[in-house]
Amino acid sequence: AGTSRRAVSRSINTLLKDRHVVTGTEVYEATPAEFQRLGVLVTLLDLAVTHGRVEVAAREQVTIGGDRRRALHVVFPHIVFDSPVEVGEDS
Repeated sequence: AGTSRRAVSRSINTLLKDRHVVTGTEVYEATPAEFQRLGVLVTLLDLAVTHGRVEVAAREQVTIGGDRRRALHVVFPHIVFDSPVEVGEDS
């Protein structure tokens, strides 16, 4: 699925081909709309703990859900990746 470690890692690595630093928001927005769910944010946090940086003093915000009347706005710590993430098997 699009929220797996493998899928999110690939998104990070694809974005890093065009820039030196990628944020959690950029990865989330690059995720296909059908997978823009809370699971992607959890996976991003998990990957950032091992392969990136989690900056709790700063915040990012994304919207889950396409209908603005029912959309959920999620605030999470600023996540930064500046090197490729190993794309391994999901556990």
